[in-house]
Amino acid sequence: MLTTKLKIYFNEAITAFQNGEYDMAMRIYNEIAVLGHADAQFNLASMYSEGRGVAADLKEAARWYRLAAAQGHVAAQLHLGCLYGTMDNFEEALKWFKLPAVKGNADAQYAVGAIYYNGQGTDQDYKKALKWFQLAAAQGNATAQCQMGKLYSYGRGVVQDFRDAAKWYKLAAAQGDTDAMYELGEFSREDTSAVRNLKEAIKWYQMAAAKGNIKAQFNLGRMYFDGYGVPANSIVAYALWTLASTGQHNDHIMENWTELGTSLSQDELKKAAAVLCELAKPGNLIKALKQYTSVK
Repeated sequence: MLTTKLKIYFNEAITAFQNGEYDMAMRIYNEIAVLGHADAQFNLASMYSEGRGVAADLKEAARWYRLAAAQGHVAAQLHLGCLYGTMDNFEEALKWFKLPAVKGNADAQYAVGAIYYNGQGTDQDYKKALKWFQLAAAQGNATAQCQMGKLYSYGRGVVQDFRDAAKWYKLAAAQGDTDAMYELGEFSREDTSAVRNLKEAIKWYQMAAAKGNIKAQFNLGRMYFDGYGVPANSIVAYALWTLASTGQHNDHIMENWTELGTSLSQDELKKAAAVLCELAKPGNLIKALKQYTSVK
């Protein structure tokens, strides 16, 4: 009977939250959470974390996440791991990520792999990173698949194998992972790659750039500036670098963008601005490049 009442009360809190009545949701969640209701504890923690209906308080969020996580609440364990990560307490993050990871949660497996890969709060260990990335990647986690590509590409924890790297990158790219698309562009462009193909590099850079990947936008601009794999076109290069510079401040991007901008005439800058307008339209980047260049 009590369980039924708690479910009704819990659903009332969800409705209040969805209607923006955060004070009511907070009050109800708190009343249920103290009784040990794991979902209420998790939702209460999320409200403290996001500052909904209460001042943001990460310590209080961690307290409620921990209570839910101790009951086996997977989402709470994941959020607690992420929260400790933002606090640079990777030892605690690793502990909480491992709980759902060993039970097969792909997101947690990726997180554990990333901690070992970066050596955060523990010794850097590419072989352990490989183990966890592989488990997550086998379940279709695109970010883990991209990381598998990097391990094979750079020979970290495995024997360097460009073809295996390409295989993993392509699996991630097929799911829309822009970092994997960018890496495939890098992979196809670099002189050291066993699968060097400039047309492929352009294709992958374009796909990643169209989805907002700043590094791809810059490197695509570099190829147009250098005439590497495409006809040289400083106007298109400047437009792409402008697009990249608006996404995130980067000294290297800004330096190249500024230097090229000072070398262009006012007429060329106007043309670049027109190209930029077309590139920036949602879903229009590849079409605009075809319009303004001779790329086939």
